[in-house]
Amino acid sequence: MSTKTIVRIEHSSGLGIWQSNAYLNLSNVDSFVYRHKAFPSPKYDTPYLDRYKEDKEWFCAFKTVDQMSEWLTKEEVKEFIELDCSVICLEVSEWQEGKYQVLYTKESIVKCTNISDLFRN
Repeated sequence: MSTKTIVRIEHSSGLGIWQSNAYLNLSNVDSFVYRHKAFPSPKYDTPYLDRYKEDKEWFCAFKTVDQMSEWLTKEEVKEFIELDCSVICLEVSEWQEGKYQVLYTKESIVKCTNISDLFRN
């Protein structure tokens, strides 16, 4: 079985930073939203990523910690953690990869490691 390691910031609800609306509570929400206008939603990524492929529910993640750091400041990551989110490293067996993000199914998670402590300092 082939697997891929990806990174996600996930709210305690199981939703990401956008669907949970956690980003609305950031101290610099306007700057965050403005910067992310350049980050396409899955359907506008290259190639097109289908959030409902094969009638499954797909979730968004970053490709790597380095890629996450290109889009989020260290302070924003700390704030997300304070807003009941976790930074998790996932090993998944089912994914769709675009230029900007990776989609995965929760059923395909082989391993999940909470790495939030790496970002608290």
